[in-house]
Amino acid sequence: MIEAGMHPKVIQQRLGHSSIKTTLHRYGHVMEGLDEKAAEALDASWMPEARVPAASLAPEPVPAG
Repeated sequence: MIEAGMHPKVIQQRLGHSSIKTTLHRYGHVMEGLDEKAAEALDASWMPEARVPAASLAPEPVPAG
């Protein structure tokens, strides 16, 4: 589930752990590298080519008449 990218809170619920601490303590070693993946995804979201141009967010003008 971790390798599939499932959120730890969902894993906790699916496995019936009473606390997220239990889940993270038991399976935390499998989660190594997730921080790097998250950082890469965040970096990619800030890349200029990933941004939507502000002009495309503006409403189109209404024709007069």
